[in-house]
Amino acid sequence: MLIILEYLHKNSIIYRDLKPENIMVDHEGYLKLLDFGTAKLIKDRTFSVIGTPQYMAPEVIMGKGYNFSADLWSVGIMLYEFICGNVPFGGNDDDDAFTIYREIISGEIKFPSFIKENCIQKQLIETLLNNYAPGRGTAEKLKSHKYFKSFSWDGLLSRDLNPPYIPKVDIEERTIETSLLQNRTVEHLLANQPDTSLNPLAKGKDFFSDWDKDF
Repeated sequence: MLIILEYLHKNSIIYRDLKPENIMVDHEGYLKLLDFGTAKLIKDRTFSVIGTPQYMAPEVIMGKGYNFSADLWSVGIMLYEFICGNVPFGGNDDDDAFTIYREIISGEIKFPSFIKENCIQKQLIETLLNNYAPGRGTAEKLKSHKYFKSFSWDGLLSRDLNPPYIPKVDIEERTIETSLLQNRTVEHLLANQPDTSLNPLAKGKDFFSDWDKDF
């Protein structure tokens, strides 16, 4: 996520709705960010109160202007959620936005008892969930945090790492993705699929016949 944000921020793009639902794992086990409906080009800062309440930075809620560091706050929320099992604000199925906003602005972060004071993850979360936005640093600088000491950023960029999770993607899903990227029809790609055992057209299957079976 830091690599993705580093690229966006260097190109003056703020995402503004970072949350687990907007992150997908591709067929090789690497992350993809989707749904850029709230993303925006900015020069200095922007003022729109936008995003998902549980993941919004306090400066966004206050409406006094914010910049790229608001995305880093959202990374901190997700890191807390992944490690602690719930979001730090509005974590009890609270869907009242104003209640969540008050919790965020208060700045009081409570950690579960299994998170010790000297826990390196806790230190990173507290850096990211700093109410003073400049104190969060930048996506580029955060890569040098001691939490990532043994992590290979070069290996990530070159896709040489062994992902901990690789989703199972069937031939139909991969073919549709390829057709979109290459601007070619699904039928054309399947007709040229050498492995007939994986080719629904080769087996006389109508590719779109059961598209609505899950409805």
